[in-house]
Amino acid sequence: MKKALLIIFILSIIFLAGCSGIFNLNGWIWPDDLEFMALIEELDTPQKISDYMRENFIYKANVIYAPDPYTLWKTGEGDCNDLETFARFVANWHGYETYQIKIYYSGTFEK
Repeated sequence: MKKALLIIFILSIIFLAGCSGIFNLNGWIWPDDLEFMALIEELDTPQKISDYMRENFIYKANVIYAPDPYTLWKTGEGDCNDLETFARFVANWHGYETYQIKIYYSGTFEK
């Protein structure tokens, strides 16, 4: 009984957190999209990455899956972990030492 309650509690926390799992960038294959590749090249500083995300992405809780950076870029919607994955991918591409972090949502992201 205690194990069942613990499992229910853990699952409740996961679903109520509003953040999907972390996307694993290892082995991810770049899409063949010149516009996306040009954008990644353009976002060469943390400030540019942050500004782009603030201006172009809308926060939308997603507990089903964690999209890759390209899917987030195409849809323009993601939760805290999705945004973190995009920022980490772009910064890492430009040679920044990156770490997996959590970004918590505390307001609105409106275009």
